Amino acid sequence: MSRDYELTGVKVQFFRRLRLADVILRGLNLVVGGNSSGKSSLLQAIHFGVSVATARRVTEKETFSQDALLYCPSNDFTELRHATPYTNQTHWGSLTFLAKTPSQTVVEHRISIYRARNKGNVGCRRTGDVRLGQLVSDPSRPFSVYVPGLAGISRVEEFRSEGVVRRGVAGGDANLYLRNVLLLIKQKGRLPTLLEQVKQVFPAFLIQIDFNQQVDVGIEVKVTDGTQFVPLELAGTGLLQALQIFSYITLFEPTVLLLDEPDAHLHPNNQVALARALIHASKHTDTQIICSTHSRNLVEALNDEAQFIWLREGTIAEQGTYMPLVPLLMDIGAFDSLDRIKGGRTDWFVLSEDSDMSMLQILFQHAGFPANRSEFRSYGTSSKLEAALALATYLRELWPATNVIIHRDRDFMTAEEAETVADKIRGADAIPFITMGSDVESYFTGPTHVALLLGVSREATEGWLSQVAQLNHNDAVVSYVRKRDEIKHLLYRGRSDQAPSTTQLMGNQVPLPSSHLRGKDMLKWIRPQLASDERKVQLIQPTPALDLSDLIAIRLAAQSNTNQISTGRIPRALATPSQPQQAQPSPLPIPQLPPARGIDSGAP
Repeated sequence: MSRDYELTGVKVQFFRRLRLADVILRGLNLVVGGNSSGKSSLLQAIHFGVSVATARRVTEKETFSQDALLYCPSNDFTELRHATPYTNQTHWGSLTFLAKTPSQTVVEHRISIYRARNKGNVGCRRTGDVRLGQLVSDPSRPFSVYVPGLAGISRVEEFRSEGVVRRGVAGGDANLYLRNVLLLIKQKGRLPTLLEQVKQVFPAFLIQIDFNQQVDVGIEVKVTDGTQFVPLELAGTGLLQALQIFSYITLFEPTVLLLDEPDAHLHPNNQVALARALIHASKHTDTQIICSTHSRNLVEALNDEAQFIWLREGTIAEQGTYMPLVPLLMDIGAFDSLDRIKGGRTDWFVLSEDSDMSMLQILFQHAGFPANRSEFRSYGTSSKLEAALALATYLRELWPATNVIIHRDRDFMTAEEAETVADKIRGADAIPFITMGSDVESYFTGPTHVALLLGVSREATEGWLSQVAQLNHNDAVVSYVRKRDEIKHLLYRGRSDQAPSTTQLMGNQVPLPSSHLRGKDMLKWIRPQLASDERKVQLIQPTPALDLSDLIAIRLAAQSNTNQISTGRIPRALATPSQPQQAQPSPLPIPQLPPARGIDSGAP
């Protein structure tokens, strides 16, 4: 924008997904939200409103043909209005820009849009600050440039006049004119500026632009990112994306650059580099950037630099310069889940350290948690528990009727250590679920559950599982020691000398007791033995023998509004689990194991 004015906000009313969005703007702005939250609608609304205002100025008429619009994302503009189409009298829409003048006075310019009386004609009424309105509608310098992701680059691009190029870019077809844009940049002596911008992302970037207007028809452009020069159409998608973005800033110097998920084709490392480049561009040019994204890498890199605009169901859920929850929400895909919670469709929101939650969902459903009222999301690993706690606090503050459960594997924690973790979870107003065994998989390797599926006695199954553990004793010891090392790092930061001795906790029993075995390991060791058995038993399935007393206690306590929930030592009086069925003998023998070999007698 002109240095006389600083754009401070935009208000969108009744456009596509947006009913009302009152957006605060800074130099660099990041739009986040779930699917169908209105991210693309916000960018399109701004560019469409500018296109309408420009057509109004060029035609010098309040009503004009839709063909006069340089940009319109629909064949019938009336369908762009939120909920109901534009009409002549009652159903209008509007776009309002707010800006700060040199005297620090905030002024606004409003673009009201409606359907004219004649079919196919657009109506536009502009009110507010005249100077701001002139900047918005200036046909010689585009107020906004909209980049809806990178489309294909043609193999050949003929030379076009600057006027044609400007109209094409304003119409959202910038990819069709990229070589012409690059040629104009070279002719205007701005190539060094473009190189500086692109090298923020690709340090070894170089470009060659050749065109002789006397003899050439097409424009030849070759680029390199440090390897060899290749024709533009053969360049990497990430390089093309970055080049396209910075070409528009360099040539057109728009007031607003609208980027719809520019990170979509970039490697995570280049996404972070793109963030640095966007910061550089927003600080060293007059262009303000509004960028929608699904990239956690981009969000984290801009967390202290950008204005965040969080959209939910077509309205502003939250906006500000520091939103630490946004990266986590993006990482776990929870934006859409929040919409379900807000709609009252989620009673149980389960945050798990496991990335594959199929087994966890089986346990919860078998324990009586309704699948259609439960939402499961992974927060990554146990090392990211703090982020899950922050999210739990946020959810409980906004929607106290939704129970938030945080799952954490026990991982050979002592009872005191597990209680410490459970207390941290309760401190976030969440319900702790710390597995009774080492992990979720351990529920499916319990002797009663396995015996029921195999159709043999519990005693025979216990003996067989003991053989499995003995055969793999050395690996089991390594797993135990590694998990204890992780616990020391997470729970005893800088105080590892205060942690219990791993050797003493593990003992020297061969094989290790079931409490010292990872369920993941046992599954890995058991499955090859079962694969050769004619019963073809699948252990990952619900049976009455699953001991789910801890989960049942959580459900009953929460449903009775009881706060006396402690995972690891669940009051058994709260739980009414189904009694495990006694496994009946089977004429088929238990799978045979080879004799244990090479088993050390004690711990290392």
